[in-house]
Amino acid sequence: MALIEVSPTTAQVEGVTRNALLKRFLRETGLGATGTVVTGSTTTINDAVKLKSSQLTSSDWVGGWARISKDAGGAAAAPENEVQPISTYDPTTNGRITFDAMTTAPAVGDEYELWRYPNPRDVLDFLDQILKNDIWLPCWSMLSELPDFDMEANNTTDWTASNATVTKISGTEPVLSSKRWLSVAATDVNGYARTATFKVVPGKKYHLSAITKPTAASVTAELQAYDITNTASIISKTSTNQVPTRISFDFTTPATCYQIQVRLITQENAGITLWDEVVIYAVDSPDIALPWWVKSKNQIKGIFELDEYQLGDGIYQANLTGKPTSKYSVVDNAFGRGQLRLTKLNGGGINKPVFIFAVRNEVAYANDNSDSKRVDENLLFSCLAYKIFDHLKQLPNSGNVNSSWIKSQADDYRKQYYEHSKAHSERLEEIITEIQSTGYHLDQRFQY
Repeated sequence: MALIEVSPTTAQVEGVTRNALLKRFLRETGLGATGTVVTGSTTTINDAVKLKSSQLTSSDWVGGWARISKDAGGAAAAPENEVQPISTYDPTTNGRITFDAMTTAPAVGDEYELWRYPNPRDVLDFLDQILKNDIWLPCWSMLSELPDFDMEANNTTDWTASNATVTKISGTEPVLSSKRWLSVAATDVNGYARTATFKVVPGKKYHLSAITKPTAASVTAELQAYDITNTASIISKTSTNQVPTRISFDFTTPATCYQIQVRLITQENAGITLWDEVVIYAVDSPDIALPWWVKSKNQIKGIFELDEYQLGDGIYQANLTGKPTSKYSVVDNAFGRGQLRLTKLNGGGINKPVFIFAVRNEVAYANDNSDSKRVDENLLFSCLAYKIFDHLKQLPNSGNVNSSWIKSQADDYRKQYYEHSKAHSERLEEIITEIQSTGYHLDQRFQY
């Protein structure tokens, strides 16, 4: 990660929301239409701009489904993401669609979708499965024993606030690391986010580090290992750098310490600090947890021991830079599909932070508009279109949709998907080959 940080005026990272993807899907496949509510009630949408026309008939949308895809207020409020079957359509008076009652009336400016076929709920299910199973993305990741250490969960369940407001940030640039990071906005001096309490061995040496960035020159970020048993700080280090840096140190638990917490502190009242990649492990431990998304050792394309470049007392560059190592192996030591661990070979233990280069799938969309996936839009769209039309081919009755047209569309989108998939695979293979030949990675901003 560079030591110069520039805020771009245009997007530097590709991403696509579910709303944008489904708009394109309906527009290009002809399976529906999108528009903006002019007026509405719990059972109607009126749109004289898009739905009123003498070329349309009253049977055009009957039997289909209406879905609200965007709350005009931007708060994802109801009826966003609600789907109801369409009962009548009036194309001549004011372009009115009538449907079964939604929980609340669509507001002026809400965006809607009209689906002829299939039910949009099925399409959302297909889209989730594609993200989770069909598209692999390159990913760099530190290893840590903490849950949600990389802040990639779309919630703050594993981080508890004290005299602070704790939120996840995503979709803004420049990125701190990967897709999401944690914001700790202090509501009093030394407000913090903390982990759950976890058990340690007294007198044992541990490593603790985290990427951090105060948002103003007057703000101080502090990383602390806190002794719960004796209600005292074991050790802490601070940073005032406004570019991302890594606070990193080793510490030894006191002789009577059995439980600790990790605390991410903003020292100044009303100050804000940002955090990511909170790493903790027992020094000389024989193994360390792999991220939850590693389901197979085949996903891991490189294992590296971190080279830390010091900037000050306990302050290091945030880059993931290191040499590849063959000292580790992936071990499945849990029943069923449990969490995998990286184990040190030939005895000995882990004495340097470890990171991996791997391929992973995305997670399902959390909503239509604020969750943006860093996936090639053409690849995601063509895969969705291919799977939907291939699904329609299997149905014994496709309603008013012509079966020969469905087959033709399935064939066309299958070809598009394979072309985009091939290009994506070639790009991924180029990255893997480069990593394996050079053994270094100098800028984590590449991470998906």
